[in-house]
Amino acid sequence: ICSSYSQSEHWRISSWFLDENLCRSDERIPVGYTSPDSQVALLVDDEDRTSGDLPSGEVVVNSCLLAMGSWPDPVAFNERLVADPDDSTRTFFRTGDVLRIRDDGMLVFVGRVDNQVKINGWRIEPEEVERAAQQHPLVDSVACHARRDESGRAERLVLYAVSYAGREHLAADL
Repeated sequence: ICSSYSQSEHWRISSWFLDENLCRSDERIPVGYTSPDSQVALLVDDEDRTSGDLPSGEVVVNSCLLAMGSWPDPVAFNERLVADPDDSTRTFFRTGDVLRIRDDGMLVFVGRVDNQVKINGWRIEPEEVERAAQQHPLVDSVACHARRDESGRAERLVLYAVSYAGREHLAADL
């Protein structure tokens, strides 16, 4: 069995073949070692400084495999680029994922720095769903929440909407 970790914006950040000696019973299954064609670092602080010596942090990646941009929102893609402190001609891409680097170099997924969830293979930002629903003239406030199954995996989005114009009007429109 082969495990691999990547972003849509980057083909492959890490991969490895499952080996019972590499999995520890007290942690999540590792996502692998950094692939040879990628440079991975962890963000240290709000100043976007990087370090390979942190126990965990937001993953930033630099590679020849990194996408040149993103359609349909190139601005959002560019906002996730961080200057390489060691080489002004290179940039790192902020993945939004938080990983831990084990002492043997194996990467372990810890979580996200934002509220992004993955449902049926699709990355979804609940805040974007809230902003879209908030545009409806009868909506006064909204909250979007990812419902999780017993294992903790997000399985569906639930949108709560409040309308002071009345429930029946909003339900008919949505």
